Parts: sequence; C-alpha cells; structure tokens
Amino acid sequence: SVVERLSVNIIRFNSSAEAFATEAVAFFPQWACDGWMIVNSRFSDCYQRVLIQSGSGKFINNTMTRVGSAIMIRSTPASHNEGGVPGNITISASTMTDTAVVPFYDKTMSSPIHIGLNTEDRKLPIYSGISITNNTIVQPGDAGINVWTASNLEILNNDIIDPHVFTFRAQGEAAGHAQAIFVSHSNMVRVNDNHIHDSTGVCRPDNRTGSPVLGVGEGNTDITFNGHHVPDLP
Repeated sequence: SVVERLSVNIIRFNSSAEAFATEAVAFFPQWACDGWMIVNSRFSDCYQRVLIQSGSGKFINNTMTRVGSAIMIRSTPASHNEGGVPGNITISASTMTDTAVVPFYDKTMSSPIHIGLNTEDRKLPIYSGISITNNTIVQPGDAGINVWTASNLEILNNDIIDPHVFTFRAQGEAAGHAQAIFVSHSNMVRVNDNHIHDSTGVCRPDNRTGSPVLGVGEGNTDITFNGHHVPDLP
C-alpha cells in the first residue's frame, strides 16, 4: 500500500487497511527520496557500500574499486529495524572490480550487487521494478549478483569475470552454489544475455538452468533464463 496523506492522528492509504491490523508496512513517497541519481562517480578503497533503501533511483556509469560490499538494496521493516521498500531502481553501465571480496558467509557481503533479505523476514518486503543491465563485475567474493525477495526484475547483458574466487580459496568445494548470478525467493525475473568469464574454473553449472551463469534457489516462480522458463522449486 501507499500512504497518500499523513496528519497528526490519521494515516490514509490508497487501499484497505484491514490487512494491516497487526502489522503495517507501507510506502510513503514523500519520505522516499524519489528520483535520486548517482551518476559518473568513482568509489575506491573503502569498506562501506552504497546502501539503497528507497526509490525510484538510478545508479549509472559509476566505477567501484576495492570497496567492501558495493551495492546493496536491502531494508528490514519486518523486523522493525530500518528502511523503506525500495523499488523502480536502475543499476547500469557501471564497473565493480575487487569489490565484496569477503568469502561467502551469509550471501549479503560477498556479492557486489545484492538485493533483498535472506533472514527470518525474507518473505517481506518484495523489492520490485529493478533493472540491472550492462555492468561489468570483476572478481567478486561470491556471485556477482545475488537476489532474494525480488519481483519484476531484469538482469540483462552483464559481464561477470572470475566470480567465487575468494570463497573457493577459503572454503574449497564446501562453498556451495557456484554460479555468476544467484536468485532465490523471487518472482517474475528475466535473466538474459549475461556472460561469465571463469579463468579459474571454480564455477559449476546449476542443476536446473544447466549453466554456470545462473543458479536458482528455493521459493522462485516465473524465472526466465535466456528465453526459457526455469522450473519452480517450492
């Protein structure tokens, strides 16, 4: 739901509030930094990240080098912690080199582009309307792009070079999934025309996609990979 008007004693939604009798999570555009842009910028040699908790917004033609965890679209309103419900976000034409090099441990700090939750509140919210296109990701710690709890998402024409290197150095075959892109607990996702360059040979084909480019976890529906539907897994 969207908050249309706020006064001292009244919050007016654009739909029925009955569903929010015990728990209310709604989008309030006036406080969402709608229309933000990060363009033609350089980030290097720092631990922190670009943490996105509002939208719409654009991250275009930027360079990140040796940055702790790069781009994270994540908020945790279901656990009463922080953030809104990000959506309608574009990440395009950017390069991330030696970012998020932490070996895999919770699927959040090891991928240069991480979307959503993988905790106890991962069923809510759903981040929607996100486009990840024409980026180059070089030597991330784990998957180059890691997606949880997203809807209406496109991942198109990205180059991912030598993913999982640091995770496999630290954990070897115990590292788990080994694809350039990983999607779980999401729906209406298009993954097309992405490319992997695996000079170290650590990546493996996923059992359902048959490719080292895309790995899929549980809880997905309506996932398309290079024009073909990926079987759902409850």
